[in-house]
Amino acid sequence: MRRRLTLTMVVAVLVALMVVTVGFSLLLSSSLERDADAALRARADAAVATVEVTGGEVVVAESAGDVTLDAITWVLGPGGEVVLAPEATGVATADVVALAGVDAPTFLNVAPQTRLLATPLRGTAPADATVVVSLSLAPYERSERIALGSAIALDAAIVVVLAGVTRWLVGAALRPVDQMTRQAQDWVAHDVDRRFDITTPAPDEIGRLGSTLNDLLARLGSSLRHERRLTSEIAHELRTPLARARAEAEVSVAGTDPAELRAALAAIVVDIDELSATVDTLLRSTRAPAAAGASSRVAAAVRAAVGSVDPPVPIVVEEAEPAAGDLVVACAESLVGRILVPQLENAARHATTQIRVSWHLAGDRVAIDLDDDGRGLDPDETENVFEPGVRGRAATGSAGFGLGLALARRLAESCGGEVTARPGPGGHFTTWLPVV
Repeated sequence: MRRRLTLTMVVAVLVALMVVTVGFSLLLSSSLERDADAALRARADAAVATVEVTGGEVVVAESAGDVTLDAITWVLGPGGEVVLAPEATGVATADVVALAGVDAPTFLNVAPQTRLLATPLRGTAPADATVVVSLSLAPYERSERIALGSAIALDAAIVVVLAGVTRWLVGAALRPVDQMTRQAQDWVAHDVDRRFDITTPAPDEIGRLGSTLNDLLARLGSSLRHERRLTSEIAHELRTPLARARAEAEVSVAGTDPAELRAALAAIVVDIDELSATVDTLLRSTRAPAAAGASSRVAAAVRAAVGSVDPPVPIVVEEAEPAAGDLVVACAESLVGRILVPQLENAARHATTQIRVSWHLAGDRVAIDLDDDGRGLDPDETENVFEPGVRGRAATGSAGFGLGLALARRLAESCGGEVTARPGPGGHFTTWLPVV
């Protein structure tokens, strides 16, 4: 990332410097051309002052200071004949003669690196004359090359220095990010409860990154704790039925009575069925958490849950009041069923004559009450029974692995609800679900 940012900055500055350099070169070339033209005009004015057209003849009135002027000046007659020419010059005579008879001051670039200016001269006689002066462009072109080379060298120096400074600045800016990355990697591997210390009230980009990483670490920690808890629950719940099945299998192997053997095998089948149901419930609770935006009608969900169990005693569903008859909760109907079914199965194991189910609106939540006329819970058991593998005193000798109520509470919490219990006599469980 450092290299990409540095390269991006260098390329951007290089393009900007190229644009500036090209603009500078064009501006300098135009300025030097204007200076050269101004110098030519001054020379032409001086040369014109020495030429007269008198009586049809072109006369050059020279003075003691005209030696330098003669070296750069041509005077042409009306027919293009050369009246005055420098003794030695690199300019071809044909290029000069081609300017004879021009109507206005005319510029012309000729070799080698020379610029000519032809100025018409008209006298009182019919004869005309043309004065041509020259100027070497070599000093101007040399100055332009020096300036352009200096600009390119300066651009290169700026790019090199900027690349170094940018790399250092980018490295300094990203150093906290690199440090946070290493810390986060170490914490994920060894201590997911560690967090970055974000103390500024209005954090900058690094602070916001730290806050985001803190949130991710919190979610990761929660997921890891959930995974450990699930693993512990599965291990605990598998241990009891497997041990029971092994004991029954050992008894059946040692026994010789066919009736006892069949009874032992039937018990093993029951244990395996209960074990399969437990594993299936655990896996479904992990793979299918509460879906965002899901909802269901309480009445339909309760009836579906009641219809899915076959208790030895009747289940009485008390219809809600008209105001609560169409209550909708923020929980899918299938999930409501998976919350209620373990409670119904638990009540079926302990009820003596009947089970009652009812619901009502309580603030912004719906309370689904499930009551049975069994022994119920002691006051110190109302929370313990929701721990995996914990069974109430009334469950002694009954079927089950002590996982149903724990799963019911977990599933209720996954959609923003909870499951609570009250002490007996009788079993009293309430499922609280948020209203849509």
